Amino acid sequence: MRKFIFLLSLSAFFTAISFAQTPAPEAVGVVTRVEGLVTVSQNNTLGNAFKDEMILQNARVVTTANGSTTIRLKNGCVIDLKPNQAVTVDFRRECKAILAAIQPSTVARGFGSAV
Repeated sequence: MRKFIFLLSLSAFFTAISFAQTPAPEAVGVVTRVEGLVTVSQNNTLGNAFKDEMILQNARVVTTANGSTTIRLKNGCVIDLKPNQAVTVDFRRECKAILAAIQPSTVARGFGSAV
């Protein structure tokens, strides 16, 4: 029984170490301008975008009817979102492909109605 508990403890220890060594997500860009309401969903969090916020790989940026933003990626690509637009930042893609992926947002307009 002691051997089993020891092996279980050892397994848990090495599992914890492997999780602790998981690298933090790398920033692939930065928000350089925000007007109105813009949201950013990244790393299982959702919040309002703000100037100089770091953007992570696969972040979802959504502008509302009164929002717009500019994001500058590390590769020089500049993403300008106008009102009611959304994009998922995939740094592995070419700039043209990222810009082509900008789509109308599905932010609710009014109460209870979605686009």
